[in-house]
Amino acid sequence: MSIPRYQSLQYFAIELRSKVFASQDQLACQLNFVRTTITKYETGTLRPAIGYLAFLAQAYINRLEKEGEATSDAKEELRKEINAAIAPNYERVKKFATWDEIVLCAQAYQDARSKSKKASTIQPSKTSEPTAGANNEQDSVSSSISQPDKQFLPAWAGSVTTQPPTQPRRDTSHPLPQNTRWFIFGMITIIAALITLAAINPRLLTSSTNPPVTATVTAAQTPAATNPVLTLIGLGSLKQEAFQQAYQVLGGAGNLGVPFDNGGGTKVHPITLGAEQGEFQDLTGCCSWGQVTLTRHKNSDNVYEIHGALWQYYRQAPVNEKLGFPTSNTLPLIGRALFRSQYGREGNYQHYQRGDAYTSSADGWKVYLVTGEILQRYEKEGGVTGKYGFPLGNEVNGLQNFEGGMIKLDDNYFLAEYLEQSNGPVQISPNAPTKIWVRFKNTGTTTWNTTGDDAVYLRIMPGNKNAASLVCPSWLDSDRVAAVKETVMPGNSVLIEFEVCLGDHLAPGTYDAFWQLFHGKTPMPNVVNGSPEGIATAWWWIDISK
Repeated sequence: MSIPRYQSLQYFAIELRSKVFASQDQLACQLNFVRTTITKYETGTLRPAIGYLAFLAQAYINRLEKEGEATSDAKEELRKEINAAIAPNYERVKKFATWDEIVLCAQAYQDARSKSKKASTIQPSKTSEPTAGANNEQDSVSSSISQPDKQFLPAWAGSVTTQPPTQPRRDTSHPLPQNTRWFIFGMITIIAALITLAAINPRLLTSSTNPPVTATVTAAQTPAATNPVLTLIGLGSLKQEAFQQAYQVLGGAGNLGVPFDNGGGTKVHPITLGAEQGEFQDLTGCCSWGQVTLTRHKNSDNVYEIHGALWQYYRQAPVNEKLGFPTSNTLPLIGRALFRSQYGREGNYQHYQRGDAYTSSADGWKVYLVTGEILQRYEKEGGVTGKYGFPLGNEVNGLQNFEGGMIKLDDNYFLAEYLEQSNGPVQISPNAPTKIWVRFKNTGTTTWNTTGDDAVYLRIMPGNKNAASLVCPSWLDSDRVAAVKETVMPGNSVLIEFEVCLGDHLAPGTYDAFWQLFHGKTPMPNVVNGSPEGIATAWWWIDISK
């Protein structure tokens, strides 16, 4: 299982954590953290410690070992991904040269956390200096290297430098006590949330016939009284806490808007995608990315967010059935700068159960899918920020074009390029066959044959009833028009000439008719300047006289 490379360190931390731990709370408990520290890591407020990433990587490999998938290649790939993630963020720290160094770093970090736990148990004094390795990450927003990094970095990591904090730990000069200030801040937050809800849907707060729906929130979450929107997140879901946590981590109402009922009387609705079942919740969204959906698979504790062009695309059936449920948020996270490939395109993407979806502004936010073996090769080369950049189209018979070139599943290919055809509209009258022709070029690596299982011939485009009504006795059968009359070497072209006859099914008028080039039973991609553009097709307007 591949861990994608991300441009920002927090995205990498989110992906690693979600593959091992069901929630932030579970990880926080194991590392003796408060959950807000991990939330800061995953929202970009606080830079994750290198040892934290090493710990997550080791936990991920441990999981793979239990599943029998922890190969040396998987460790090596993950080592490279960690180096790629930390390189632009920790310039003075040496990269991990081997997997063993990651293991040592993870162990040192975990030991530091264990010592922190013991120290906090023995010396609970609130006025004492912080214990080495304690939750100092929360106070290291402005540091070049957070405090715990200095505790666990081994000798090979080189020297690191830190900058003094830009904010004091406590402001003792303010005329109001800190508790009073927090109380005022809390009241302002409540009032702002109530105003937002009333502006969007006044009945949520004022209707006497439909009182606002409430739900019990566990003590580990923000109380409903300080954030009324949370009482509506995940309402009716079996995993309400997971919906609420995702909502908070992704920015709450400021990024996602507020939930609304899109039919059915509840905020969360069940959804079935083929044989898969889950839940989803619609939110109003904010700013330029429009409506947002939170969704999860019924067997998963993780809730993921979809927005923008990917949201528009995914809402269409059977697209969502083909992809399945998302296995990541739309990346980069909502409200963040778009990914930029080395070729200049900007956009975002999302992982799903059965493939990935990509979109970029350069194509007017068209969405292209990358799946199967092509996706494996694409991710191995770094995905969007790697060798190939953004996809320029969908896969066509084992070929897919990207900014950086084409990925092929095989070296022996039947490819064609449409060159020209006879003029139209084609005039047809009863009992008078009409000859038309089309020319194609062999742009593949395989010779076109006239006979055999891989013979190249022109046939009616599947589903085109107009062309099926123009059968002539000279056709090979009711479907195949004509085969190439000679072998065609790669780089050469061939002219295919055939007749069309007026059948009994078409009344006088003008119709469009389509034919496509096949080898055996497989349609041949039309490749122009190295880029696949659908199937090699010829079409005419057919004018049937009285």
